[in-house]
Amino acid sequence: MRERLATAAALFLILVAAVLLRFHGLGWGLRHAPIDDERYFVDNVARMISERTLDHRFYEYPALLFYVLLPFQALAGGSGPPATYAGRAVIASFGVLSVALAYALGRRLLGSRPAALTAAALLAVSPLEVITAHTLRPDVALEAFALLTFLALLRLDGSRLADARAGAALALAISTKFTGALLLPSFLAARSCWARFTRGLAVAGGVALVLGALLTPYAWINPGEFLRGARYQVGFHYVSRVEHGYLDNVAFYLGALAGGLGAPATLLALLGLALAWRERRTWGPLLLLPVAIVAVMSSADWRYERFVLPSLGLCAALAALPVARLHARRGPAAAALAGVLLCAGPLGTSWNYAANMAGSAPRDRVLDWIAAEVPSGSVILDLRPDLGLGLDRRRYDVLEAEERRSPLDPLVAAHADYVITGPGLSRRWGPLQTVWPVGENEPPFQVKRTPADLRPRYRRLASSEIGLSASENPARLPDVLDGRMATAWATSAPQAVGQFVQAEFPRAVALGRIELLPGPSELGARDLRVWTTPDGRDWRRVPVAEGRPHLQDLARSTRPASEVLLLEPSPVRGVRLAIGGPYERPWQLVELHLDERLAGSPPASAGPAAPPR
Repeated sequence: MRERLATAAALFLILVAAVLLRFHGLGWGLRHAPIDDERYFVDNVARMISERTLDHRFYEYPALLFYVLLPFQALAGGSGPPATYAGRAVIASFGVLSVALAYALGRRLLGSRPAALTAAALLAVSPLEVITAHTLRPDVALEAFALLTFLALLRLDGSRLADARAGAALALAISTKFTGALLLPSFLAARSCWARFTRGLAVAGGVALVLGALLTPYAWINPGEFLRGARYQVGFHYVSRVEHGYLDNVAFYLGALAGGLGAPATLLALLGLALAWRERRTWGPLLLLPVAIVAVMSSADWRYERFVLPSLGLCAALAALPVARLHARRGPAAAALAGVLLCAGPLGTSWNYAANMAGSAPRDRVLDWIAAEVPSGSVILDLRPDLGLGLDRRRYDVLEAEERRSPLDPLVAAHADYVITGPGLSRRWGPLQTVWPVGENEPPFQVKRTPADLRPRYRRLASSEIGLSASENPARLPDVLDGRMATAWATSAPQAVGQFVQAEFPRAVALGRIELLPGPSELGARDLRVWTTPDGRDWRRVPVAEGRPHLQDLARSTRPASEVLLLEPSPVRGVRLAIGGPYERPWQLVELHLDERLAGSPPASAGPAAPPR
């Protein structure tokens, strides 16, 4: 009884810590419009409330999270900052629920209360979990349903009830985010250990289909639109702007898992993996989820650390497995001490993050300075997106980058008007001029810019220097070089692989910047690949970076939509802009600007600079 009371008290303290870390600073950035990932949920739920409909219409995601948000957002007024805060609070609550579920999973897998508490505590203080839970994103909710699915799989015994529970858990996960389907290999492997596999598959599949239809009803009411939305969501992650190799992405996601646990816990998780091999019938099916996540997500062009969240609770249990062995040999005190030591580092990182998010005074001061001093239409590179400054994206073009994310980040910095950094983060970007703050000691934010003489210089190629060809509609190609917004070239059908526009030059050109003006942002290319040739014969695909926000982000900007692609300048005789994936709308070009980098321009790594205006 005493051990149970001590365990309950420890779990209560862990849950309190989880609440504090996730809810402290939850109101960051609400002075301005929410980031786009949040806006997709907040705006569509607000429309559902105003129109009294259950059609969430944003078919790039299933409907469950929209339905969960609906009552809370309605209580918060339906829209605006209170509604955004309410949505974030729902996500933070899912994060706390995941901590409780991680304890339950640890009890089933580890057979040790101190080890299960260690698994829950590691998830409670995980920086990756805490950072993601401060934003309205479905990944945290999916994490909770993945843990619920694991618990259902561990209770499989060949009975119809157990199969039905597993099917229901799978439906909850997949109805939250399409990547919940990556749990299917775990279910199939776990169910294969029991007799009557076909019957079990039918029961679980039937329950999943029925419950999924209830949780996402418009997948069946509007199947064509729903499938288009799902295809677009998948295709979006294969829109290449900065190329990463498959193995690079694998290392990225493994590093995300390590960062989510902390270095000591990661080392113990590797040891736990070896110990779990001895119990592979139990652990093996569950471990298929992190394998599936890393294997599938590494094939995409876009990558985000939060994608590994659904498997983070299981990895925490792996790290706690050696603690369970320590408990068996040395007793609960040694196991508890090990758990505290494992959590100390991640706890400090997560608390610093939450405290920074709650520290509104520096955030408000820098926002006030930017509003007063930075001209509208400026390109601002934010090197501290993790601090959630809340820049006004209707007034400014906001780009985000973090050090060591991409070799092309300095190229992006070379085309920004202002750079927002934190102490110690600006050295990589060259000789920047600090313009805010003045006389303050290491504030959370610093605003810098580059002197004009360090900015790269370009010359726009004249129409007489460009020979154009295209996959179709060649008669309208001169319209993209005539300087008139009333004429345009466009494809005759929705965007598809194989459509291209190609420009060739009579001499080698150090092409460094491409700007495409589509007119309406919804007619811009959604998956554009760039190829160049040094001799007019051999073509190779080249990495490019975005010099302006995504076209979708520009829909609420006051500036005309345009897509700016930045290249490392090298002599080329031609460039091909090719569609890499399908999209439901045609591709239109009103104007195409090709800019040659002039000799004598500073290297991209010298610092941020403004493009020619």
